[in-house]
Amino acid sequence: MRTKRRASLPARVAAYLGIVLHVLLVPPLLFMGLVAPLWGVGLLLAVWLLLLLFASRLLRRNPQLVLLVPVLMIAFTIGLLTVGDLYLCWTA
Repeated sequence: MRTKRRASLPARVAAYLGIVLHVLLVPPLLFMGLVAPLWGVGLLLAVWLLLLLFASRLLRRNPQLVLLVPVLMIAFTIGLLTVGDLYLCWTA
């Protein structure tokens, strides 16, 4: 029988802070429709949802890594908007 190991308080606080920060990214993602087409915003929201599911898994296994999930989303958003601007002629 495996013993359940609980994460430390700072790790749990960091995990929930990461979830809150990730949820707070939704309104800016919705306003990306000003610079990206509808399918680009849909792609951003789909990646956001996948990262939320990934964060919920990390919450149980490695709670301290959940804080990196919003950082990944911001990096993906900046990357997609840059590629869209340079190669797909997305303009504001």
